[in-house]
Amino acid sequence: MIATIARIITSKRMWMHMPVGFLNGIWLVVFPLLGIGLLWAFLAYELNQSAVLGDGAYQDIIGHVVGIILAGVLWTVLLVLLILWLGGLTWR
Repeated sequence: MIATIARIITSKRMWMHMPVGFLNGIWLVVFPLLGIGLLWAFLAYELNQSAVLGDGAYQDIIGHVVGIILAGVLWTVLLVLLILWLGGLTWR
């Protein structure tokens, strides 16, 4: 199992799809319908590619999901910092 995880993490395909997932994660917050549409289109494309070519599209999907998770973490940190900053302004 560790060898499989290491193979996925070192895969160029995973890292290549992470920026698209990150952008999708931002769009899911800012423009939810556009983000859901991009996610749906990406998954449909990858599942179709996997069915036709059998090329292990799971690496692409994992990269996309990792990008969405990173975008979610970034949005959460920014929101917490904004709340703390606004809270600090109100106590002055």
